[in-house]
Amino acid sequence: MVREGSCKELDAGFGLEIYTCMHMQHLASIPWRKPLATISTKRCINTTRLYHPGYAVYITLDLTISVMANSSTSWTCPYCNRVATITGENVSGNTHSFQQNNKIGHLGLRTLVTVCPNHECREFTIQASLFRAEYNPNLKLTGAPLHTWNLKPQSQARPFPNYIPAPITDDYNEACLIRDLSPKASATLSRRCLQGMIRDFWGISKSRLVDEISALEGTIDATTWAAIDAVRSIGNVGAHMERDINTIVEVDPDEAKMLIQLIEVLLEEWYIRRQERSLHMQRIVAAAQAKKPVKPVE
Repeated sequence: MVREGSCKELDAGFGLEIYTCMHMQHLASIPWRKPLATISTKRCINTTRLYHPGYAVYITLDLTISVMANSSTSWTCPYCNRVATITGENVSGNTHSFQQNNKIGHLGLRTLVTVCPNHECREFTIQASLFRAEYNPNLKLTGAPLHTWNLKPQSQARPFPNYIPAPITDDYNEACLIRDLSPKASATLSRRCLQGMIRDFWGISKSRLVDEISALEGTIDATTWAAIDAVRSIGNVGAHMERDINTIVEVDPDEAKMLIQLIEVLLEEWYIRRQERSLHMQRIVAAAQAKKPVKPVE
């Protein structure tokens, strides 16, 4: 039960509302606003032990209380690319607040670490978000993040198999890395990546990328062609296709993102599907050969 004088924190970063008693030993209620496996941290000067059915509570030596809900959410690991169920055991978070007469005022830096539960992977991601903060009387993060940083991995690039030529995946990874920092440079790398794929996979080589794309029509399936044609018709992306691949053309962040998404679809549809088909055919041949009767030795 919440008593008079208890403190309330609204965790703007992760959508978790927390009510704790400042001077007693009870966690009163934690209503969810959205079903995410989250962590919220807060400081309580006198509380040394908290308990609530269905919640795991951890207290560090500096009396920072981390509350983890026993809920779960689906998550795709950026390293092994496997879908996993994330619970409080896989997540850790904390908030660092500061002011020090900076030009914005009170700020809170929220960090979140997620560990892949796949035993063959066990990689971890680190994300940091900067919020405005206020004390009333305790720390409260307010509003949307002012900035968000992906610290590990540094981009949202998907892992692709090493049988895809390295120059193609290198351009793709770099395009993802600088997408938000420089959309036009990212789009230039995506354009070069697309040209490299067309030349390597289909053996089509012309002076302009737009002509190489046009030569694909009738060669690739209609659905894939429609996706390529749709993306190249958007805004300045079309201008990219008309120019030399090393010419930088202004694009907005959404256009740079669409180009990266197109690259990902084509890597999946062309290289990965071909490899899967090849392996499947090899298994069929091996199975058929195993069924052949063995000729008796004369």
